[in-house]
Amino acid sequence: MKQIDSGFLERLESDNYKIKLKQQVDWDKDGAFNENEDISDYIKSVTISKKLEGDLGVNVVDTATVILDNSNEDFSPKNLSGKFAGNVVPNSFSEIRAGIADNTLAENEILLFDGYVQEIKPSFNKYEATLKMKDYISILQNEECPDKFYYNYLREEIIKEWLDIVGINYTDNTIDRTTTTISDSFEDKNMWEAIQDLAKSIWADVYIENGTFYLKTRISPDYEGEQAAVYTFSTDNEAYDENIFEITEEYKSTNLYNQVKLTSQPLIKQARQAIWTGAEEETEVQEEYSGSDIVWSNDKQRYELQLTYVPEGETTEQATKNTPIIPGSISVYDINTDTNYILNGGLASSDYDKGVIAFEAAHGELEIADTDTLRVKYQFYFNKLAPHGIREFIIHLDDPAVNIEPLNLLARFSDDNQQIDYSFIEKEFMLTGKSEKQFYLQAGVVINWRISNIVGSEERAVQKDGHINIPTTGNYTIKTSLVPSENIIFWRLFKELLVEIIDPNGNTILSEKASHIFIQTFKKALFIKYLDDIGQNISDPDDISLDFEQKIYEDQKNVKVKITNKTDRPIELYGYLLNREDTKNTPILVGEPLQRSNVIEITEADQPSIEAYGKYEMSDIELDYISSETELKKLAKYLLYQYSTPKSVLTIKTKPLPFLELMDKVHVHQKNRDIDNDFFIKEIKHGFKNGKWEMELKLEQAQASNWEYTADGNPALNGINNGEPSDFITLNKVTGVNALLLKASTKGSRVEISWNKSSQYDLSHYNIYRKPAEESTYTIIDSVDYRTNSYIDTTVEYGSEYSYKVSIVDNSGNEAELSDEDTVEIIAGSPGVIEWDRITWFADKVELVWQPHPDDSFDQYEITVENG
Repeated sequence: MKQIDSGFLERLESDNYKIKLKQQVDWDKDGAFNENEDISDYIKSVTISKKLEGDLGVNVVDTATVILDNSNEDFSPKNLSGKFAGNVVPNSFSEIRAGIADNTLAENEILLFDGYVQEIKPSFNKYEATLKMKDYISILQNEECPDKFYYNYLREEIIKEWLDIVGINYTDNTIDRTTTTISDSFEDKNMWEAIQDLAKSIWADVYIENGTFYLKTRISPDYEGEQAAVYTFSTDNEAYDENIFEITEEYKSTNLYNQVKLTSQPLIKQARQAIWTGAEEETEVQEEYSGSDIVWSNDKQRYELQLTYVPEGETTEQATKNTPIIPGSISVYDINTDTNYILNGGLASSDYDKGVIAFEAAHGELEIADTDTLRVKYQFYFNKLAPHGIREFIIHLDDPAVNIEPLNLLARFSDDNQQIDYSFIEKEFMLTGKSEKQFYLQAGVVINWRISNIVGSEERAVQKDGHINIPTTGNYTIKTSLVPSENIIFWRLFKELLVEIIDPNGNTILSEKASHIFIQTFKKALFIKYLDDIGQNISDPDDISLDFEQKIYEDQKNVKVKITNKTDRPIELYGYLLNREDTKNTPILVGEPLQRSNVIEITEADQPSIEAYGKYEMSDIELDYISSETELKKLAKYLLYQYSTPKSVLTIKTKPLPFLELMDKVHVHQKNRDIDNDFFIKEIKHGFKNGKWEMELKLEQAQASNWEYTADGNPALNGINNGEPSDFITLNKVTGVNALLLKASTKGSRVEISWNKSSQYDLSHYNIYRKPAEESTYTIIDSVDYRTNSYIDTTVEYGSEYSYKVSIVDNSGNEAELSDEDTVEIIAGSPGVIEWDRITWFADKVELVWQPHPDDSFDQYEITVENG
């Protein structure tokens, strides 16, 4: 319910008023209204509608239709001499406000509509023009989802990131919190389509009210029961509501469903494995060139064609990196003349290294017109690099993957098979919107950062850049977020991209801002590049013979690799599968792919409803963002609760009641009815003509009982707590706490604490408690996110003994009882768990790699395998 000035409401109720409408349109799209963009005096009539749309009404759309006086043809789009100088075009922002004519509008104004002009239709015989407008949903419809894979994200985190990108306002109170994470991408969808899919999987209402985005769902731990009625209509003659002009009622089985079938096929992370091998990479290339690309070489007395490519993010052609070309593999076909050309077979190796091919024809004899299109086919040695050659390619994965490692790459000189070592890989990644990444960095690493304009994911121009030296070894957090700036345009704040780098102690060692512009124009992104030591103990990266760069795109399906030979000798590339002794003929990429699971299917039925009304089935609802049967069951039961009984639908024409909003609950007292009914407002129409204001409401009967969110998916439907917040969740003690010695050394020790992950809802974080052996009290040492079930303690001292306990805390700050303890002694040589460097799963074997134990007084390692 909106808050409306009481004096304004009194005038509306008195019938002694005349409405003045004010409409402004930003025709010149400069981000601000001016006096020449006020079209209020042209208004003849206005109709505004707010209603639920989509599958069973999961989203709300506001529309407005305005009839304007166009006798001067000012609203004819091509009238360059009119008042608006030809700027009458769609996609212009507009606001419609209402007030009482004899008052200053600003003091009593009500914002009725804000959105974008979709259509402009002049009617020359009527001297009118019709503007059709729609709310901010059009912004989301015109914006494609980022080409990004969202791994273990909450729905609201994804939606908030998108809203930040396009600049639509929201608050934590307007977007309900959910409890389950999803892993998926939204390629080939616009943001509005994707938001509807996400909302549908929790059956949420999605709408934009007064420029603010809302996502509200009963399937949320914050749901507090149905709201109280905000207004009462009476149709009883003894207490008749004088605001009602007309009321009609329907009792129908539309949207009656008493059997629900839901399916989901989520992406599930697979075991660590080889996700790409160079042997699978095609080395045959087909490209097209123009006849004008062929030139005569006076030096070599031959026609030559230089094979080229355009590097990513650039526009200038460069010599191809697909070298050395395999002799005898080249063919050229002239599409225009249907002619195949014989090529010179005696080219020097340097020509093959440079990607130059030659034609057997004397000067003036090659009959290829400049306008002809040439289809060139050739093969190149994927695993060979010419002196100072570059192998640059993008690996296209069949499935998205996470935890992608540096390419398992080895190299040797072709002439003597001497192995080439390299120690550093240059890594680069991009962050935009609200994002966060954590990295383990060595002291002395230099982080090069830049904030650039991007269109889509393509970098255009650098706005700010710099570098920062990493002072200490540890886990660093790099964050980007959008924060309000001082510039306000219309309904929204312009925002700035805030970049922060946070050290292991929580100190911010870098904080930079750059302005962020929205909607079909440049946005800002942070690019990070650094050298990562991959452990071959070469101290100086300038001394290495091989440069290796790897960039993982945000879609987690494309990996860019660039390998550069820095020597004057040819190099051969190869790789390894399990370890550096298990060599293969080609490099190998390892990661954890995500693949669709088997279909999860849930069917629920309301048998009493089926017996009373017959079977009405809701089926074929695919919700691939739900990853558990419990969540599907909960949603199915909620849908049955919502739709298993017929509902009364009322249409009421009334005097203006501008404080009412969609989804408000109203009470309707009806004559000759045994019970009074509560209804939800499902549609609102505003009509204005001749200074008068009329509203039409469509109401749908509300359930008599409350829905209560429960952890096990079995809802209580009996009005428990009378709409007060439910306290049904009892926080259980964390179980399965296990403290494992990872490393015992005078130079630094590490203990990993793990526990059984809680499946309860409304959780915030885990608290980690520790007690040295000589003390009697446990002290909290850290907290971790509720989605985590392990923690590494690096602050222990060699030669000491520690005990650990863990507790769970909910979002209200309630903490469960501490877990049972587990104890570990930090002594080298004592039985302990080795810290794995890498575990790789293959079809017929498993590779285990670990760091040597610091104590060399024993003679063997023991490996235990347990099923399950």
